[in-house]
Amino acid sequence: LQTLFAERLVIVDGALSETLTSKARDEVAKLDVMMTTDGVDLCNPKTKKFDLELFESHNRQLLEASYPGLSSCVNKLFNLPELLCAQLGLSLRVPQTVMITSNPIGASYRRHFDS
Repeated sequence: LQTLFAERLVIVDGALSETLTSKARDEVAKLDVMMTTDGVDLCNPKTKKFDLELFESHNRQLLEASYPGLSSCVNKLFNLPELLCAQLGLSLRVPQTVMITSNPIGASYRRHFDS
């Protein structure tokens, strides 16, 4: 846990199983047609993305019904702050919008340091 304080990074082993991430990856591949690129992303050129607005229960129910693996991953990510808050004495909030991204051939990823 000291790593989080020193480097603003923490690893939570086993948070997402390989089986679950494989299922979610396959579901995201099906969503590829909904993803767009803005063409001017300086950090991640050519990356395709779209936002899941999950603050309404109807949208969460649609996600669960249509993409259960992705929904399970999102729910587990929403619960990560609870794991960290008690151990680190933090107060965290979880945004209700999740960005789904895809890095097609020719795209690149750079870690964001501003959030």
